[in-house]
Amino acid sequence: MSTLPRPLIEQIKSSRPLLITFGILLIVSGLLFVTFTGIATLTSVYLFGLLMIFAGVLQAITSISALSGGQRWLWLLFSLVYILAGYFAFKSPLATASALTWLIAAFIIVGGLFRIVSAFKLKSINGWGWVLFSGLLLLGTGLLIAINPTSPLWLLGLMLGLDLLFQGINLLILSFAIKKM
Repeated sequence: MSTLPRPLIEQIKSSRPLLITFGILLIVSGLLFVTFTGIATLTSVYLFGLLMIFAGVLQAITSISALSGGQRWLWLLFSLVYILAGYFAFKSPLATASALTWLIAAFIIVGGLFRIVSAFKLKSINGWGWVLFSGLLLLGTGLLIAINPTSPLWLLGLMLGLDLLFQGINLLILSFAIKKM
């Protein structure tokens, strides 16, 4: 039984060929990124730099055209920080990849610690051990990323590749599931 409204189902059905095409392209892209993680990491760093510069320019335009006084100067300061971050991503992509990798490792470690604490709060519930296992796995993954000196060279590319791969799989699954509705 579907909980989707009938018009939405029909709209998705009419887009099936496009969903299948995009799904296949995303899967191929994901496999290429997983295979060539170094290039994928460099691509993600350059995309990060481009987006930071773009956001900085938009913020500067907004601050000049829509704000006044102290707010204008604060927004201009932040726009400068964005633009500089983008500039340094292009100037030093390895350092940027390292910084982003360390940030990801920190978030994963903190997430693992939170899950471990949550698991012990759920100890009276069946299955709490899975939450603990998940937390330990996250914590271990974060620590492995943090202590591995080569992780900035491959981690971002691998994560991006896996995301593209699973997005493509999701689109294919959706396009075939919607056919049956």
